[in-house]
Amino acid sequence: MRTAARSTPPPTSGSTPSRDAERNQVDGYEVHAGGRLGRDPVHGRRVGRVLGVEAGAATAGILARYLRERLPREAMPEFVERVGRDSVMPAGGAAAATGEEDAAP
Repeated sequence: MRTAARSTPPPTSGSTPSRDAERNQVDGYEVHAGGRLGRDPVHGRRVGRVLGVEAGAATAGILARYLRERLPREAMPEFVERVGRDSVMPAGGAAAATGEEDAAP
């Protein structure tokens, strides 16, 4: 029995299909922050979505902002609550999250 060939590869584990600027299907991720394990575990809150190629930079940007702006002894879940989940990930994508600018002239 033959199966039809897929025109696009299946998304990698944990990713959701997204579209890039040219409307091509690419891996995308929902970004969650503020979760914790332990006695009172909490699932992180959704703070945004990124293309797969931006996931590492977005994560680094969120962590950099947390380290830069947290209050003394403030854990990530409290930080997310204080600044608001809609503002945890800087507007402007992964470059804004890490403070990097495009290298193009």
